[in-house]
Amino acid sequence: MLSKYGSWIFDEPIAYGMELLQQAIDDKLEDRVWLYYCCTLPYQDKKNRKSFDDLMASIKSPQNNKTKSVITQKELDRFVDIADLVRSK
Repeated sequence: MLSKYGSWIFDEPIAYGMELLQQAIDDKLEDRVWLYYCCTLPYQDKKNRKSFDDLMASIKSPQNNKTKSVITQKELDRFVDIADLVRSK
């Protein structure tokens, strides 16, 4: 992520940084799925072929997530407080 956004990301609010991080993770996932799709497409028969959108949907579906991690607002506020303390030192 630093290679994409640079070190200025540390000067931004933590919530904004987390959004950028999630977007970077999603972009990397999409790139990897696209590469997988392109490599496996010649070996798929027409009967069982999946579209790229179907493949992305199946990978992003909640049943594929092994752990559910939901950050509550209270935890997010705590992370922001910790980040502010670290930034002020």
